[in-house]
Amino acid sequence: MKWLRIFGVLFIFALAMRLLKRGTEMNHMSEFVYRIDCASSLYEQRLSDKTLRAKRKDGNEKEYPHHQIKKAHKYAPNGTAVFRLCFWKTLEDALNHCSPGWVVQRIKSDHNFLNSCERDYDEYFQDKSAYIFWKTMPVNQKNETWSPEGISHDDIEVLLPDGSWVPMSEVGIFRECDLGWERAGVEGNLTVQFKQKSLPDGNWVFLRQRFGNAPIYSTNPSAFYPLIKSISSELPWQLNSVRWVWSYEMPTQVIARELFIVFYSHNRKGLLGIIDKFRSRKNENELKIMDEKNLDESGIKKLYEGFNVSDILIRGYTWVYNFK
Repeated sequence: MKWLRIFGVLFIFALAMRLLKRGTEMNHMSEFVYRIDCASSLYEQRLSDKTLRAKRKDGNEKEYPHHQIKKAHKYAPNGTAVFRLCFWKTLEDALNHCSPGWVVQRIKSDHNFLNSCERDYDEYFQDKSAYIFWKTMPVNQKNETWSPEGISHDDIEVLLPDGSWVPMSEVGIFRECDLGWERAGVEGNLTVQFKQKSLPDGNWVFLRQRFGNAPIYSTNPSAFYPLIKSISSELPWQLNSVRWVWSYEMPTQVIARELFIVFYSHNRKGLLGIIDKFRSRKNENELKIMDEKNLDESGIKKLYEGFNVSDILIRGYTWVYNFK
């Protein structure tokens, strides 16, 4: 019995030391934790909710159930649920599990939301290369799958393919509007940004539409006429020498078309024409898109480089970390 007691004491002591060590490790994390997400998924997420939210779990999932989640779910009060987030421990761990088209992000390990969560090592990585964070929270009745609280995208940095870190809102694929570009409404929505610039191959007006609405030019070209007419009235160049291009920036690719537009004056006839001359009334320019041409990949690249927004083209499977 004496030896059994000694063994019991030693076992409890070893268990306590193990728990103490784990608690110490959890309280002394490195400055950042890391995530990887598909670029297109992040793009679409930002269209409606610029917040990283934890997903609802109960610990009984077919794939990767966690015993910590199962225990927390068992004691969750009515009207609440357990929500879980997963992170990689180091940048190297994140890069080792990253494929083309996936984006590495980092978040301060002492972020307020993470500090409000419980945390532990992910049991499916014996090398302790991953963490899980979980929290019991009230269920949002409008969206029961995701946590009501989370981490703002403003608090998340993204690793660019060139190895630099920038805030998510400044990343080309995620930027909503670029400095020096004007925004305009087409069909009642602020969906187009445009800019004019002289390049070696001509004077250009570039109309860009981001994914989130149907590609307006493809579905209704005439919807662009009022905008083109408005822009053309302010241009310093002869209108019929201007080159116009429209692009549609989707999560995985960018398409662009050069528009061949003819401008002409609409002269009123008869008495109305005489009155116009007497009043020195300027004839309004009318326009018609006579033809169009799809730009190939090299043409799109040249155009975006000319307008100094080539980083926007890094999306889909072109998002690759070659320095791993």
